[in-house]
Amino acid sequence: MTPERSEPSSNQHALPAAVTQSSQLTSARDGVLQPGYGYGAAVEGHNLGSQLWEYWRILNKRRWLVLGLALGTMLVTGLATLLETPLYTSTIRLQIDKAGAKPLDNGEVRPADGFDLDFLKTQYELLQGRSMAERVVSSLKLGADASFLQPAGYSVFGLVRVLFQPRVAIGTNAAADERRAARVVLENRSIRPLPGSRLVDLQYVDPSPPRAQRVVSALADAYIASNIDKRFEANAYSRTFLEDQTKQLKIRLEESEKVMLDFAQREKIVASTEKASVAENNLASANTALGVLISERIKTEQQFQQVQQATAINLPQLLTNAVIDGLRGRRNLLVTEYQEKLETFKPDYPQMVQIKNKISEIDRQLTTEIATIKSSFKAAFEASAKQEADMRAQVEKLKVEVLDLQQRSIQFNILKREVDSNRAIYDSLLQRFKQVDIAGGVGANNVFIVDRAEVPGSPSSPLLGRALALSLGFGLFAGIALAFVLEHLDNTIRTVDELERATGCVTLGIVPRAADTSTADAELADPRSALSEAYRSLATALQFSTEKGLPWSILFTSAGPGEGKSTSAIAMTRHFSSLGLKVLLIDADLRNPSVHARLGLANDRGLSNAL
Repeated sequence: MTPERSEPSSNQHALPAAVTQSSQLTSARDGVLQPGYGYGAAVEGHNLGSQLWEYWRILNKRRWLVLGLALGTMLVTGLATLLETPLYTSTIRLQIDKAGAKPLDNGEVRPADGFDLDFLKTQYELLQGRSMAERVVSSLKLGADASFLQPAGYSVFGLVRVLFQPRVAIGTNAAADERRAARVVLENRSIRPLPGSRLVDLQYVDPSPPRAQRVVSALADAYIASNIDKRFEANAYSRTFLEDQTKQLKIRLEESEKVMLDFAQREKIVASTEKASVAENNLASANTALGVLISERIKTEQQFQQVQQATAINLPQLLTNAVIDGLRGRRNLLVTEYQEKLETFKPDYPQMVQIKNKISEIDRQLTTEIATIKSSFKAAFEASAKQEADMRAQVEKLKVEVLDLQQRSIQFNILKREVDSNRAIYDSLLQRFKQVDIAGGVGANNVFIVDRAEVPGSPSSPLLGRALALSLGFGLFAGIALAFVLEHLDNTIRTVDELERATGCVTLGIVPRAADTSTADAELADPRSALSEAYRSLATALQFSTEKGLPWSILFTSAGPGEGKSTSAIAMTRHFSSLGLKVLLIDADLRNPSVHARLGLANDRGLSNAL
């Protein structure tokens, strides 16, 4: 189709309902003029917003694929989870020290040795060893439990085992049953060391909650018993040797004590303690008593000298005497009365003479009482001196006895030292024997149960909620990944936006699809129809598509037959003709021309003749 003026042509590409501007023109996108691109190029810049929008477009386009894959994965996972046999996990927590706590002589306990990764790793391997499983099987008699030896249930994965592995007859061979039970224990037990500590969680999984609790408890008991057995074996030789030596020393100690006792009886030596004899104890007691008597003698001597040399009654020993104090009080009263009456009467007055005589009598009594007190102090001093002299004589006598005893006790002390030496060695060996005996027993165990196993109340697997959540996440991830893969492999254009991104051209108009040619002709005959209005809008857009207005030549093409090329060409020709433009319509479809039939013209001469 060629109007009056000719400019670079525009084409209709890929969709019959969309008309795009040619890639040779510049297109305005988001207010910025950008050059057109060929097929498959993107016009937008590679910024974050455009990338996110592109991702959202792909996900929105493939949303049913993503949701269907996610829901399908959840459905399959849910069914598989519901078909699986519920398993219960019982856990027991152990503390493993490098060495057991050791008792000391003072009754305190020395803590266990420090942290050792190699030691703990060794213990973990022992915990997972076959010997532990065999101990558990033997203690719980699991080899005779048919439900324990058979598969756990007809789960999705267990069904394969049941179908392809023959069922094993139980009870025909006890040894084989125990080996199978040990393998079951090894397959279902696990250990989880707590990082940075000597704690380890021992777990066992079983379809039966009580049996899971029994087996994991038996595993812990078997490990503790194994440690105790090893310590018993390590200390067996030491215990035997020490026991023999202790018996020999006991006999030697008894013989030496008997020799010492016979010698003491023969020499009449009596020892009150392990360090001193009776004579030595008596001498020590006499020396102590002599010291006390000397102190008492010195005290009484000083008091006697003070009283003997005193000329007045102002000494404390005299003033504190009740008789002297009473006499002094009466004398003071008489002296006071005499002085008062002296103002009235003369000294030779009979009453005054009587008072004076009373004072003289009291003075005589005071003199007599003081002399008596002095005599008593003298007697006390003499008695203390005599006791001191007697005690000194006794001490000297005891000294002679002790010296004689020491001369006779030389041999006794030799025998006593031998007894003490034998007793010390015997006590040491006996203590060591007890320590070795304890070290090989339960008291020296280095494994402790921190938290005992409990019967699990809910299954540990399968967890339907977690399985559905994981399957949903996996399904969404797989669906999104598949959507992006399909989008990358798919080069089909289905929308106007995809056409614009693929061609780099701007859409000028959108024409609705007609059912057939007759329907399209009928709608074009009606100027108010949607099809006529769409072509008028397209014609208007073409008039503003270039800087100089309507292009001189316009080419209509499509990706396949029957997509509306002829209808669009005829409609646009009629529209531009109605505007008074001279239009030349050329049918360039050499294989299947149809314009002449639509317009009712002859087809005796065509484009090939003109060319």
